[in-house]
Amino acid sequence: MVNVALFFFLFPAIFLSHLGTNKIISKKINLNQSLGILLVLGTALWLFLGVRRMWLADLAYTGGRSNLSKDLLAVKLNPKEPLYLAQLGNIQAMVATQIIDPQIKEMTASTSADLREKANSYLTQYTKDALENVNKAVSMNKFNLNLLKTKARTELTLASLDPKYNLEAIQTMLKLTELSPTEASNYYNIGILYTSIDKNDEAKLAFQKAIELKPDYQAAKDRLNLLK
Repeated sequence: MVNVALFFFLFPAIFLSHLGTNKIISKKINLNQSLGILLVLGTALWLFLGVRRMWLADLAYTGGRSNLSKDLLAVKLNPKEPLYLAQLGNIQAMVATQIIDPQIKEMTASTSADLREKANSYLTQYTKDALENVNKAVSMNKFNLNLLKTKARTELTLASLDPKYNLEAIQTMLKLTELSPTEASNYYNIGILYTSIDKNDEAKLAFQKAIELKPDYQAAKDRLNLLK
């Protein structure tokens, strides 16, 4: 009887204690659920902003084929995309050779030394940036043919400022032939480059290789005939 009486005496305390424990567990569960929801929402927002950023970068890249500011925006939004860097470098080379350099050449004796110095500084910087960007793009994907072609095109553009870039373009084109040995146009372009720096023997070999790969390559045949 004593044990039963003791049980009924302690039962309210046991019940209240158990009820308090349930409330604590319930609060913990609710807190964990809230944290989980916040984590999911945060992740979803992060993914959405990331996709939006990539979409905006792609739009800028598409519109930046002749627009420096859009190319700069594309690279700013997605600096790890080599195609964006390569296109930016090519546009910078065009700005250097087609805008800045002609303006320098039009300067007269009356042009102030300060203005001439600034213009030459811009020319040097754009040339440097163009080369850095195309080289960085290729270093990110050394086996991408389009990146190598853009690099060669950029070097050819800069060759109007300094013929040494013709030699760099040839090296880039030779790399292209290693990756794509059956593309006749690569050898044809190499032949033209060798011709431009008076290396006619090398040019002949390049044109002959182009014809070997493409027997009806009339442009290569014409170029080869001019060298005979």
